[in-house]
Amino acid sequence: FFEGFFLPMFRKFVEPPADDAEGRKIYQHFQGKKRMFEFQFQGRLKQLPEGTLWLTIEIDMPVKIGRIKRALFQGVLNFLTLTHRGIHYSFGDDLSKKSENDVRAGNYEKLHMSFALECSLSRLVISRPDDKDLPKLGEDIPESRDNVKIRKAGEPGSFQGWNTESIYTMSIWSAYIDFYSVR
Repeated sequence: FFEGFFLPMFRKFVEPPADDAEGRKIYQHFQGKKRMFEFQFQGRLKQLPEGTLWLTIEIDMPVKIGRIKRALFQGVLNFLTLTHRGIHYSFGDDLSKKSENDVRAGNYEKLHMSFALECSLSRLVISRPDDKDLPKLGEDIPESRDNVKIRKAGEPGSFQGWNTESIYTMSIWSAYIDFYSVR
């Protein structure tokens, strides 16, 4: 579906030794930023997607949520879908209402939240295939603050759509997810 390069970078709080050039470069990349991780991708689509490309968080095991919490979550999520383009969510199917065969076969909807990829990326640069000056992975991906704001809001014309010719340089990061401390 996609061919290219992927660079995962994780914040370290201790500077790597002098002989670790790549580690020091990543350490420097995070200086002055609140990011805990950054994933960078560069490449092209091998086939044109049908519809929206989604970034999805899915929970494998059913989560029991009481009626009051569910109503509160439902209200917050409904508000988010009204104020942000490209958000989809589901609390998943009630497994007690599914047959044992369906559960064993995985024929049920899991709890998930999905975001349209073009609206959820931290940075997105689209280059022509013959462009000799592609953004370099491991460095800041150069998209203006105004472009980011317009693209994330899903304003008409802010994203020209996916194609199989362009080179996409993308990144996603967060200051709130620390992969080193997740157990």
